[in-house]
Amino acid sequence: MGDIVWDDNGAGGGTAGDGIQNGSEAGVDGIMVTLLNSDGSATGKTDTTADGGQYGFTDLVPGDYIIQFSDLADGYGFSPMDAVGTEATDSDVNPAGANAGKTNVFTLNGGDNNVDIDAGINNFASLGNLVWNDTNENGVQDAGEGGINGITVSLLDNSGNPVAGKETTTANGGQYSFMGLIPGDYKVKFSLPSNHKFSPKNTGDEVTDSDVDTSTGITDTITLIAGETNTTVDAGIYDDTPPSPPPPPAPSAISSGMIKMQTGCRMPGSLA
Repeated sequence: MGDIVWDDNGAGGGTAGDGIQNGSEAGVDGIMVTLLNSDGSATGKTDTTADGGQYGFTDLVPGDYIIQFSDLADGYGFSPMDAVGTEATDSDVNPAGANAGKTNVFTLNGGDNNVDIDAGINNFASLGNLVWNDTNENGVQDAGEGGINGITVSLLDNSGNPVAGKETTTANGGQYSFMGLIPGDYKVKFSLPSNHKFSPKNTGDEVTDSDVDTSTGITDTITLIAGETNTTVDAGIYDDTPPSPPPPPAPSAISSGMIKMQTGCRMPGSLA
């Protein structure tokens, strides 16, 4: 059994991070491949991809097995599993969770030669940064303006649809981040607390200004390339609570005296 580990980077007209080997996406050498028993215990068989990402195991006893892929370069992760393709071109590895980097259990019968067990990997990107209290409402994070925790932040695709599993809440001084992103085009949406407004957009440099449309709370399109870490996507907000109305004026001493005089006077000829 065996096949290939490839870089799912969209080269040559392929689609980056789609879990299908297409275009001219090339194999990746140097990935450790370990054959496990169905219970996760070691079989003692390992291989390292070479000659364009190829690996293989021979002379296996029929039975149930798992394959584990490891030693990926920093920043790399696994592409989606069992995408709409064929067994020869899709990725067969769990991309996340307790079984990340492992296939599901598969069965080898006597005489089988399974050469369709592949792994797509991708140099993922990330983005994030800060929501801050823009007390002077100028759209720039000035000295002394701190971050705001508890703001919901959602990652959207370029059409404005939520990306599954990519919603977070600001913490640790207004910080947020999205990791493990397939290179491509995204937008970020920020929630707004009651009685708050978004600061003016793009009034300073990319590091310190607010990047959010004041009416929608959504950024412009953000393009991420493989391996990129964008930490400049910020939102300034400020408190717009209406001021309390002033208390009614207290009656003046003169007005009070006139009221008393008017109350106590009698018209000539009136009854006592």
